[in-house]
Amino acid sequence: MSAKLMDGILIFSLMLGALSLIYACGKTINGPQIDPKIISETNSFSFQTDELSNVTQVLEFSEKFTGDLVDVVQDCEVTEGDATIIITDARQKELYRSHLHSHGRFMAQKGMPGQWRIVVAIENCSGRLDFQIMQP
Repeated sequence: MSAKLMDGILIFSLMLGALSLIYACGKTINGPQIDPKIISETNSFSFQTDELSNVTQVLEFSEKFTGDLVDVVQDCEVTEGDATIIITDARQKELYRSHLHSHGRFMAQKGMPGQWRIVVAIENCSGRLDFQIMQP
């Protein structure tokens, strides 16, 4: 093979690898995307979906909390797969992690006020998601 052809193959391979990496780093892994209903105010965050069918997606939100404690109210109906919520405070300390199969009102650990990160990790999930995060 000529050097010119080898260079072309190398460049094509690198471009293909870069496109694959960009695609893999996206928030949606496979399946349909969801568009949850979000209500966001200082010290309060609400997340609600319609019926899901085999959804895999990671959603991230940044919300302002002025206090150091929050309650999480979970009222989900997960029929297949899994969905997890993770809350971290302004210092990226994990305050709360729970599978959304659980129902009820739960208190997160104390954290530093400021911008908190809320991650909803959905994997092959069917059902309905509904939770609220609020200061007590």
